[in-house]
Amino acid sequence: SNGFFTGPGSASIPTGASSYTLSAWIQLGSNWNGQGIIGISDTWGTTNSVNAFRTGSTEQLINYWWGNDLSLVFSPADSGAWFNVVATYDSGTSTRGIWVNASSIGTDNPGPPGVSTSVISIGVTNNTEFLNANIGQAMIYNRALTSEEIAFNFNNFKGRYGL
Repeated sequence: SNGFFTGPGSASIPTGASSYTLSAWIQLGSNWNGQGIIGISDTWGTTNSVNAFRTGSTEQLINYWWGNDLSLVFSPADSGAWFNVVATYDSGTSTRGIWVNASSIGTDNPGPPGVSTSVISIGVTNNTEFLNANIGQAMIYNRALTSEEIAFNFNNFKGRYGL
């Protein structure tokens, strides 16, 4: 789909300083700059109160909390291909990471976020960062998936996306 969704979450959506995993299958092509994939917030603009996963400049993936961001470069061989992109945060270790096609591209240790709402957005972040690309699947977990679980999900769905 190339549409978007915003609506109320539930009690199981990760808020506060909870662990989480945000996962999506996306096909960006040349459309990279400032596009929202998954967001949890309705308080955009308040430091550490946002949990958003989006693209930045060309070949950049960002898991941002508004002012406390993990921004990593990812250089795909084929920018028109489908990718499984995953952002995780483990509250037990304060480790945040970004994965592409079951491979970690980087981590940091930012301390805890403070997301105060369970409003979710798929295909848009910050109310205006629309995903101008294809999104095939989006999943939100209220825990940090392990590398084995990320690989399991990737391997189970990759055939649907020509990988």
